[in-house]
Amino acid sequence: PNGQVYDGYEPTWVVDGGVGQITSDGVFTAETVGSGQIRAFAGSAERTVPVTVVAPRPPQISSFRVNPQTIPASGGEIFISAAIKDGDGVRVADVTVEILPAGGAAIELPVVVSNPATAVLCPGTTDCYTDASFRASFQVPANDNTPSGDGVQAQESYSVILRAADRSGAASQSQFVEFVVQGIDAPPAKPAI
Repeated sequence: PNGQVYDGYEPTWVVDGGVGQITSDGVFTAETVGSGQIRAFAGSAERTVPVTVVAPRPPQISSFRVNPQTIPASGGEIFISAAIKDGDGVRVADVTVEILPAGGAAIELPVVVSNPATAVLCPGTTDCYTDASFRASFQVPANDNTPSGDGVQAQESYSVILRAADRSGAASQSQFVEFVVQGIDAPPAKPAI
């Protein structure tokens, strides 16, 4: 593989089936959906492996989390994370997190790669990933619902969704995850005197 010499010979690579091209270094580039095989020759050695090229698929979003899902009435920070895999590659700019407050305007959050040391980069790029974890955070404001006449403040509900598009234009989105900002309960009754 890749520049190694066998019995004094550089390997020669051949793609059968018309599914793609391969460089003299053994780097395969898929071009056509279908099945084929890659053959490598070096001196008297020969090896054949099957290869299947599939059509572009949308990004696979997994492990989508919002933590914590209950915030005190005074507000607090939430953390949003997800893992995304995609054969065509996903750019950081094409991953968005949107928070939808009940009755309010959507809030779009920037994301960053949370595992830069282990994320898998797209070949030849610096801001495109075929397998990476992404994260965002948001400072949730205090509950601003007006308390009722008896001092009870209703909780505020929010929904969070993550969307990702790959370099082929295929897109996917997570399920909505809910979180709430607690309300304030009625004060305790004054003791009878």
